[in-house]
Amino acid sequence: MVADRMSRSIITGKVFRFETFWLSHEDFKKVIAQAWSSDSRAEPWSKIAKCIEQLNAWSHHTLGHIRSKIRDTERRLKATQRLPLSDFSTEKCKELMTTLDDLHRQEESYWHIRSRMNELRDGDQNTGYFHHKAYLQMKEHSQGVGR
Repeated sequence: MVADRMSRSIITGKVFRFETFWLSHEDFKKVIAQAWSSDSRAEPWSKIAKCIEQLNAWSHHTLGHIRSKIRDTERRLKATQRLPLSDFSTEKCKELMTTLDDLHRQEESYWHIRSRMNELRDGDQNTGYFHHKAYLQMKEHSQGVGR
């Protein structure tokens, strides 16, 4: 069953990526605990595969697309701010601003991880380029000095 899941991920090209901002969500530990305890007799690798499957489903369902949630929350906040001033509208604005702050933190964490991954990946490519360029400059310099 786990081999089947792994082969499916190879065929579809989907790689599991752990998202750091998941740790800040209140339901994260529950998802892990439920997935881990779903079959008490299962092998550890099978439990890990189950955790991966559940985390992906939970993330897609619960967290969804952060950018669209931010836009939706901003739209609701603007609409609430247009309401006449009252205790209800004030509390609703505070609630929406807190939600918006949380969403921005999640988005920031998401992009921080992505930028770090790109930096690590592209850094190796750029290193070869810069070493080659430095080598050519050194070669030009040494040929100019000897003349």
